[in-house]
Amino acid sequence: MRITVEAKIERADGSRQTVEIFCLERAPDPAPRCGIGVLLSESRDLLGNLQRVVLREQADEIVAAARQCRRCSQRLAVKGSAGIVYRTAFGKVTLEAPRLYSRCSACGARVAASMSCSPLALALPERSHPQWVWLQTRYASVMSYKLARSFLATGFAGAMDLRASSIRSSAQRIGARLEKEMQQRAEAFWTLHHDDAAIDARAAVHALQIDAGYVRSVPQTEGASWISVIASKVVRPESQRTHAHAYAGGGTLWRGDRQEAFLASVGIGGDVPVVLLCDGGEDVGVARLGNRSLRILDWFHIGMRFRHLQLALKGLPGVDDAERERLLRRAEGAKWLLWHGRAESCLARLQELRRDTGWVGKRNALGALAANLENGKACLTNYAARRARGLPISSAGAESAVDHVVGQRMKRNGHARWTRRGANHLLQVRCAVLNGQDVRNFKRWYPTQRPLATAS
Repeated sequence: MRITVEAKIERADGSRQTVEIFCLERAPDPAPRCGIGVLLSESRDLLGNLQRVVLREQADEIVAAARQCRRCSQRLAVKGSAGIVYRTAFGKVTLEAPRLYSRCSACGARVAASMSCSPLALALPERSHPQWVWLQTRYASVMSYKLARSFLATGFAGAMDLRASSIRSSAQRIGARLEKEMQQRAEAFWTLHHDDAAIDARAAVHALQIDAGYVRSVPQTEGASWISVIASKVVRPESQRTHAHAYAGGGTLWRGDRQEAFLASVGIGGDVPVVLLCDGGEDVGVARLGNRSLRILDWFHIGMRFRHLQLALKGLPGVDDAERERLLRRAEGAKWLLWHGRAESCLARLQELRRDTGWVGKRNALGALAANLENGKACLTNYAARRARGLPISSAGAESAVDHVVGQRMKRNGHARWTRRGANHLLQVRCAVLNGQDVRNFKRWYPTQRPLATAS
């Protein structure tokens, strides 16, 4: 059996051409052990040949249209010719790119300010197909660059000579573009919403959960062994889907600019009140919104600190079982008071525990808990009442976002090291992929060319 695949080309000038793309041969076999149909290697060859035909035809059309003088329709003279390498998922192709003189020899009109220009080089400022770049960044957001190259090579011929450093460059370039758009959105937000004093933050039903994580850095470049990463997760009562955002700390944006731009990107405008849930740490201290936000110390981390206190009391030396049980009951009572919004009574109960246990300073479970509550006293609320109304009281979602966005990609095996810039750009790419926004971004940056309308 012999199957020949041909391409029929109909050009704009009316000329036609038929090109053989691929020839498939099969020997007669009543019981083929390898199965029947087209093999993966054959499909790569077929698509690669078809891609070469399409690319060269499109490149010839671009050059032919640019060679015609706009004033007198005469053809511009050719100064020289060179090749442009264009990379796609189906392989890289070298395209002929003639260089034309900018001045028409017939009428003297100029098509460019320089003496000569390459129309194909101007038409293709990026030498890789957008969909190929999208595939590279999508894989790079969920696995290492080297592993992404191996996965791409199993299905795409364009990855046969692709290096892991090229995938890294593509991901960093897209991340830098997303970072620039984030800064533009933040600047636009503060221009439009500079005064939100009239918004009642107590009526907020949307929640923004914030937490911090750390990734290993390059000490020679960053001057520190770790880089803080701030992760945010938005929770909306009308939607089951959540969106995550993360960035490397120490950037130029502060005062909650990133959080404001992130909320605006998911449809929460500047006139919508928001509950800000965090653990009160110094790393998330810059994540402040305006007067439209109600900042609450989340119950997840408070409960963890109370748990540490109970474990410390159980191991307290020099006390009998009855006294230990009494201390545990008082700690549980302090937690109950805080749960029901009685923060002052809770702090007083903790001070009594300090006198009973003899613990001083902050380097113990009781001191750390009391210091955390004292520093965040203005952010404490009636957690029982909020829970009864179905409102969020915890930033556990942000805790999982730190692990999902940061840990599973940037801390795998503990060997990866990052610069602040590189980590921030990859985080933008990863969040776009996890939020399902990467496809929309590429469609917005590279609009698909619509086919020519066919005559009815």
